[in-house]
Amino acid sequence: IEEITKLMAAYEEHLDSLQRLDELVALFTKDARFEISIHGEAGTQEVPLGTYEGREAIRSLLSQMNPKTLSYCAHLVTNPIIDVDGEKARGRWYLLCLFTALRHEGPIAMWEQGTYDNEFVKVDGKWMIKLMRFAFNFSTSYQDGWAKMKMKGT
Repeated sequence: IEEITKLMAAYEEHLDSLQRLDELVALFTKDARFEISIHGEAGTQEVPLGTYEGREAIRSLLSQMNPKTLSYCAHLVTNPIIDVDGEKARGRWYLLCLFTALRHEGPIAMWEQGTYDNEFVKVDGKWMIKLMRFAFNFSTSYQDGWAKMKMKGT
């Protein structure tokens, strides 16, 4: 459980650096998958945004977070629930992300919140990310907040 906790912390740290893409992608298995979706309003289904299969596809996705698009980023993960079964594991976390988006009209303070529901495997004695599922609950500017600007699954 502690090794998986550290793996997720390394993922967030590398992601927030906006520059450590090689180290970030190396946390995933060669055949890993990354799924992104949006949670809908209460009673609606989750809406898929994209599935990225293999390290190169994941690299392409994560490379969008860089110093040209963001000037600050802090992924805060909380409430871990981790279940280990031999050399496989599953973990769930809440995410609150604070970041500064660089837009043509100038920098904008942003909030994002969602959940990770991941699967891990041990490869050569080391835990790696096999499946990363992230579902947004909201993504909004600091000024608008989540009450005014919700992401809707309809």
